[in-house]
Amino acid sequence: MKSRYVLRSLFVLYLFMILVFVVVGLDQTGFDGLLEEMERIKEWKSNGHLKVHFIPFLYAEEKLSNGQGLKDYFYNFLFFWPMGAFCMTSVAAGSFYKRWISCFLGVAVMEVAQHFLSTGIFDLDDIIVRMAGITAGMIFVRTIRPVFMEKTGECRCT
Repeated sequence: MKSRYVLRSLFVLYLFMILVFVVVGLDQTGFDGLLEEMERIKEWKSNGHLKVHFIPFLYAEEKLSNGQGLKDYFYNFLFFWPMGAFCMTSVAAGSFYKRWISCFLGVAVMEVAQHFLSTGIFDLDDIIVRMAGITAGMIFVRTIRPVFMEKTGECRCT
């Protein structure tokens, strides 16, 4: 019982960190960098530029050429991997696909919030890479489930 409380507490902390970094946009640039980015995005919007990327990986070559893109893709994958693992172990029972859809909706809401809060742009690349990380976490837990069932006799990983 205590381990579930600790796990859920850690996951709440993880979600808070994801919200701070993804939705609010506080990353390596700090608060000043966030304010500058918000001003730049507001200026783009006022000039008629929507800054919404609906075509997957349209700007991938440009992103990868400056070196920052690969790091962004890696971090998006890595930071969302635990969400998939947690979803498979702690969320109410349901099929793999129902859990995946609920994670997808959460990621989509974060991207939309970024756009409307002017802390980032709506980028389909981010959703795809984050969902790849979530899916990897879900598959990992589903794969190691038999090991936990042998040791403990129970597992909520269906």
